[in-house]
Amino acid sequence: MPIFGGSSDPGSDVFRVCPECGEDEIFSRTEGILSKTEYLCNHCGYEAEKSEVRKSFDEVYNENKKKNDEIIGEKLEKVVGKEFSEQVTKSLSNDIDDISDPELKQQVEDRKVEGWEIEEVSDSGEKVIMSTTKGGTIGGHALAGILTGLSTFGVGNVAYDKLSKKKNKERIVLRADAGESSESQNDVSKGSVELMRELKQLHDEGLITDDEFEEKKQNLLDEM
Repeated sequence: MPIFGGSSDPGSDVFRVCPECGEDEIFSRTEGILSKTEYLCNHCGYEAEKSEVRKSFDEVYNENKKKNDEIIGEKLEKVVGKEFSEQVTKSLSNDIDDISDPELKQQVEDRKVEGWEIEEVSDSGEKVIMSTTKGGTIGGHALAGILTGLSTFGVGNVAYDKLSKKKNKERIVLRADAGESSESQNDVSKGSVELMRELKQLHDEGLITDDEFEEKKQNLLDEM
């Protein structure tokens, strides 16, 4: 909309459809920067309040994001086929827009403010898995010591850092009808098996030697 007077084009992306006739023909008009801005429907002439038709920043952003996701999906489908394209597009759209329940959406928004991130939104949009990575130990200093060793062998710090980031990851499940439940990965009874997998991954990636792997594996087995 011109600052010094004039009108915008009908059906701009920043406006909702007309609440009176349902057509996407809303436009704004003003005589100047100090004049009141009018919001009118080019189809039926309805004069609307700003709050009725002016979209919020979030609305505009989310609509544009959805359009971009659809474009990406169409391009992927041409290249890799429909089935794989749908899988990739779904993974890209695992965000707050996919949540159908308003109370659940609010819970997720509150968690995001606290630093949690969305990992997965169920197909129905009624269950959300969120995660966060916290500092600290891996199920206690003793268990961390098993993996990093009393002597670092020159790679212990790298191994610990990698394991620490993964093992201090905590998940919660938010549901529309049941609030939330914790799925903390810091639970030692479950973590021991997972730590064994992580140890093998470090070995496979060359972050620890064969001897270190065998020694730490045996230590972990003894603890289990």
